Amino acid sequence: MSPTEFRRLQRRAGLLNREVQQLCGVSDQTVINWRHGHTRVPGSAIALLRIIATNRDNREAHRI
Repeated sequence: MSPTEFRRLQRRAGLLNREVQQLCGVSDQTVINWRHGHTRVPGSAIALLRIIATNRDNREAHRI
């Protein structure tokens, strides 16, 4: 996943860096590294953010 894709997914999930950090059990520097492409984002973190983003999208769709 590219840094741009990660940032887009994080934004879609509505999560701040510290929230991603807490959910994934990583340091703040790790999230920064993911956002800048310095380190690879693990599949488990990607899957978790996608689930959160999808659930948020679904809630938004039902609110209209």
